[in-house]
Amino acid sequence: MLIFVILEIKHIWQEKMIKELAVSLFLLLISFAYALELYLNTHFLPNPNRILFFIKPIGDIFMKIMGMK
Repeated sequence: MLIFVILEIKHIWQEKMIKELAVSLFLLLISFAYALELYLNTHFLPNPNRILFFIKPIGDIFMKIMGMK
């Protein structure tokens, strides 16, 4: 995470790529939160597998509509 911040954040900020910066920071924060949760052995975040269980049928329907399956 520190390598990304050191190497990329300055470039992204200078190029005014605010959307890319927001998405990358959101993903970094989520990954940091899950890593902290694993380290502390707590369960305050939802299980990603349960989220995918609900999203997969929607993705399958979308793939059929788009003719990709």
